[in-house]
Amino acid sequence: MTDWLQTAGELISHMFGHHGLGQDLHHGLHQGLGILQTSAASEFSRGYCVQICAFLVPANLLATIQGLVMMVLDRPLRERLAVGLAGSCYAIFMVLHVATWFAVGVVMAPTYVLMALAVVCLVMNGAIILRSLKPRSQADDSQGLVWRPLAVGDRL
Repeated sequence: MTDWLQTAGELISHMFGHHGLGQDLHHGLHQGLGILQTSAASEFSRGYCVQICAFLVPANLLATIQGLVMMVLDRPLRERLAVGLAGSCYAIFMVLHVATWFAVGVVMAPTYVLMALAVVCLVMNGAIILRSLKPRSQADDSQGLVWRPLAVGDRL
């Protein structure tokens, strides 16, 4: 196991006592990261890292940008939800992919950059989904910016 995991476990054990919640949390964390280290899906993820990232990075960016554009253009609810959910799935896969690298102790700049990209895309897609589900009211429409042409004699 990696040194940072052992240090975190010791800190948790010290904070919560040696026979309580800290030990249970420490054991659960070891068990969860052990699965990420040895499972067939994790081995596949690390073995095909370049191909996975070559797909997930553009997919994350394109789906998130498409969702933002659809939100600005006020596309139908179904379309915005579909794009937001697809973008969220790409971002979750990226988080899981990077987590397999963290589990084996690979902590480098690319892992942090990919994790940051995934988290930003996940937050943006979550905002797109929540914004799509939020019902509109007349008060929101009246406070929005209204574009209309000015006629001669209109007061500014």
